[in-house]
Amino acid sequence: MRSLFLLLPLLFAGCATSYQPEGSSGGFSDLMTGPDTAMVTCSGNGYTSAQRVMAMIKLRCADVTLQHGYRYFAVTGIRDLGTQLGADALGGERRGGEFAFGAAILHAQKRISSSRTW
Repeated sequence: MRSLFLLLPLLFAGCATSYQPEGSSGGFSDLMTGPDTAMVTCSGNGYTSAQRVMAMIKLRCADVTLQHGYRYFAVTGIRDLGTQLGADALGGERRGGEFAFGAAILHAQKRISSSRTW
């Protein structure tokens, strides 16, 4: 019985949204809004903390930067949209009706430029 209580946290730890494209259990999406600008969003399920969602957004910003041949990026706007109550986008209930999501705007550069102001 004692070992069951030790395994329960491991079982629920696997329920949080992983770093993956947007799907039924959450994930990231991105949209290039210009040749060097993108909007990145990420959502989590009821087991995903807002901090994890924000970390996934930053990781996706780095991935998008590298995928488009850039070396550096600056997040020019990031928003922790927090935890919302209610049904998810597919109409299903999350744990307690809660889920976390956030969004960021990034600007990528091939080299660091001191002449550009953010």
